[in-house]
Parts: sequence; C-alpha cells; structure tokens
Amino acid sequence: MSHLKIECARRQLGTALDLYLRDRDPVSVHCLANGGCELIEVYAKKAGAKPFVSHILETRPDLDIKALKTVQRKYWNAFKHALERHGGDERDDDELLSSFTDEQNDVALFIGWYDYAQATKMMPVGAQVHQIWWIALPQCSNARKW
Repeated sequence: MSHLKIECARRQLGTALDLYLRDRDPVSVHCLANGGCELIEVYAKKAGAKPFVSHILETRPDLDIKALKTVQRKYWNAFKHALERHGGDERDDDELLSSFTDEQNDVALFIGWYDYAQATKMMPVGAQVHQIWWIALPQCSNARKW
C-alpha cells in the first residue's frame, strides 16, 4: 500500500476541509475533496474495508458503480475538463455549474474522510467533528444530492 498516496489523499482532504470550514472557495474545496476521495477509496479497499460507495450501492440497488461515479463526480468533472472526452467539442457545463452549491462539498468531504478512516483506522479531530455534524443534519436521512 502506498503510504505516499494515502498522505496525498489526507493532504487534499485536509486542505479541502480547512477551506470549507473557513467558508473559502467552494470550487477548490470540491476539486480537492474529490481528488482525495478518488485516491483514498482505493486504499480503503486495499485495507480490506468497505468504502462508502459500497454502502450506497447496497442501499440503492438501482444504481451501478458507473452511474454512481457519474453522479458523484459530475461537478468535479465539469470543473476540471474544458472539452468532451478525447479532445472533442467544448463541454457545455454552464447549466450544471450554475446549480453548484457548497452543499455538494458536504457529501464529498464526508465520503473522503469516511474512506480515509477505513483505510488508516484514524481520522483528524476536525474531520471527526465534520462527520458527526453531517450525520446529525436532518437532510442526511433524505440522502442529500451531489
């Protein structure tokens, strides 16, 4: 298991959480959090744990992993890609991007830190507080949208 990659995920998630808590730049928060999520999910699996997407797929059997990743990464992909796949036309993401709010970051941070804890069996205190806060939100029982 690459401890350097795990450290990269922790740094991305940590910086994202710091920016989020300071109410700074939601786009950067989203990009950092999703970058950390993508990395740490692999290491949660390698550690023999179930990453959060496994729980989602168990409770939402109508989704498959590809559909879930599409939903999970729709804003992130819009932020980082100007062109359609393989150098195609310019992406038309204006409508999607105009619907982005900082609430999408709640989910990305929750999933990233959950998987980090699964991979490492530890979590910084600030991330623990965020986890508890997010779980306590009444909207969480209604599965907030990405």
